[in-house]
Amino acid sequence: MTPTKNSRPRRPTALHPELLDLADRLLGLRTLFREQISSLADGTLRSKPHPDLFTNAATRTGTAPEQCVVIEDAPHGIEAAHRAGMPCIALTTTHPHDALVAAELIVDHFSEIPPYLSGCKDHRTRFPRGTNL
Repeated sequence: MTPTKNSRPRRPTALHPELLDLADRLLGLRTLFREQISSLADGTLRSKPHPDLFTNAATRTGTAPEQCVVIEDAPHGIEAAHRAGMPCIALTTTHPHDALVAAELIVDHFSEIPPYLSGCKDHRTRFPRGTNL
């Protein structure tokens, strides 16, 4: 989930704790997200397609769901984002484009995302559902 520029970033994840630790060592996630990482390993959150990871992150940062953007690579994650009331950008890194059509925007690489987020207050007006770059 990517919050707007006025809130603190929060990174909810369904990664297994060992994979999260590996990703953190390689990418410095905890530094990037200032320790604001929610995980299913916390034991209180249900897995996707339940919206728990995303609603928890929004609540903990005091950010309204419509002011968040979820970046996902799977249909269940897109469904969870929408159940949380959040727009979603889908990455074709795990599933093909056709499996991700429920997302508001579909991209092939992370580098394609920033132009759609900069200065955007309501992301749903920025990219209509099913847009493809």
